[in-house]
Amino acid sequence: MSMSSKLKRSENWLALIEKIESYALQGLHENCRDAFSKLDSKKIPRSLKVRFAELAFRINFPIMTLKILKPCIYPISPFAEKASDKEKMIYSSSLASLGVVRDALSVLKTVDVENEPESLFHIASTHMFDWDYENALEVLKQYIAVASLPPYKKLVGNVNLVACFITLRQWDDAKKLVTQCIEQCVQNSYQLLLGNCLELKGQIELFNGDYEKAIVTFQQARSCLAHQKGNYLLFVEKWIVFCQGKISNNLQRHLVEKEFSSLKDKALQIGHWATLRECDLLQAILLQDEDLIRKVYLGTPSTVYRKRIKNFYGQTISNTNNYQLRLGSLDTDTPLVRFDPLARLPNQSGLFQKPKLLQIFKALSEDFYQPSTIGYLFQKTYPTERFNAETSIPRVLQLLRSLNKWFSQQNLPLRVLFKKSEFKLVSEAPILVTIHRLNQIDSVNGNLIALKDHFKFREFSAQHVGEVLNISGSTAGRFLEAALQKKLIQKRGNGRGTVYRIAQVRNKIRNKKSA
Repeated sequence: MSMSSKLKRSENWLALIEKIESYALQGLHENCRDAFSKLDSKKIPRSLKVRFAELAFRINFPIMTLKILKPCIYPISPFAEKASDKEKMIYSSSLASLGVVRDALSVLKTVDVENEPESLFHIASTHMFDWDYENALEVLKQYIAVASLPPYKKLVGNVNLVACFITLRQWDDAKKLVTQCIEQCVQNSYQLLLGNCLELKGQIELFNGDYEKAIVTFQQARSCLAHQKGNYLLFVEKWIVFCQGKISNNLQRHLVEKEFSSLKDKALQIGHWATLRECDLLQAILLQDEDLIRKVYLGTPSTVYRKRIKNFYGQTISNTNNYQLRLGSLDTDTPLVRFDPLARLPNQSGLFQKPKLLQIFKALSEDFYQPSTIGYLFQKTYPTERFNAETSIPRVLQLLRSLNKWFSQQNLPLRVLFKKSEFKLVSEAPILVTIHRLNQIDSVNGNLIALKDHFKFREFSAQHVGEVLNISGSTAGRFLEAALQKKLIQKRGNGRGTVYRIAQVRNKIRNKKSA
């Protein structure tokens, strides 16, 4: 290609990016997405890739960002130009927005911190998104210590550090730092940030049992945030309702439920799932609702948040082995259906007999509040693989479609709801879904339950296993080998005379695991 042809092609790409940027400035994001969808990302000149990728991320089109930058981050040729730190940061931010936290952190940790100190804030934010506040705290300390960091960014870093201190229950550090942050916000008239700081200060007072002082602080925060857009007011309002309930000498259940129901409706409208979860938690604590506290506890995948629930609730949460999750409308005369992924349906198959479908079902059912992202589902279903924007998404979508087909074949009202880039289990009729937390959800345990129901503790042969589970002899052999390795069954004899028995677990051991 001649020099003039290369120059002309480069000018065409430059004109295209300027056109898409003008759409973005006008708020015409659909026009931007349409333009992006029509271009061949592989042909974008390297000098313009970061500009295209950053714009795609800005208009909430992270898949396009990943497609544009993947050849830079993971080049095929060893002689290819290495990815810049900025390219790595944009790429990792897109991964994190899709829920691919593991890969996002892997890329971020290759960024030169001295060249791009902002990467430290991205790493900390990704850890916080994943509820890993201990690692976030250490990285934020490094970020704040950067000498060249502008004062405002340092202040934002400190506000996030306060949030880490609160989650980790480091009250003295939290009190000292939030006081400093409030003083800086007042001096510089940072109204939004001041409201955020006051909300954090109120949390410190609340968690230390000073509800009257906390409610005054939350009301101050509400005044600061009254004219702000977004979900900031929801954060404050839920705490005010909780404090009022704690202070009240005549707590009325129906009023508490009404207040939190109103807040949950608002949170649902804007898709703020964390507020839905928090409202249920606060309501459960106020009303000492054991079933609701179990729902929040077992419906939260984060171990850090579950620890927070235990500390906040202040009592033992009983029966955390499993939960009967009710889906579907309550206002119906349709009979209630029951579904257990580790059990065989009458005259039909069990989900445990479909390993990949079982795996993605488990990922979908880990969180009762927040819909799953495509990246999160990929991570959970293919834990050893790296996310690829071009191939990973179709694979996950195909699994979800197969799961919906399986639900339909089994005459179950369950289905996976596809909404934009989020996925959630819903039901067209009332159903109780058994969510296992103590028992590992896999095909071995599912087959074991079916055998236990059939044989109780009688002995059985490999042939019997094949007949009961309706599987081939080789599949039955692999199952028995896996169950033996896990010490779930016992073996007696050799050769054709080999028989098996379900291993009996002592109550003492089971209780220890449950605790």
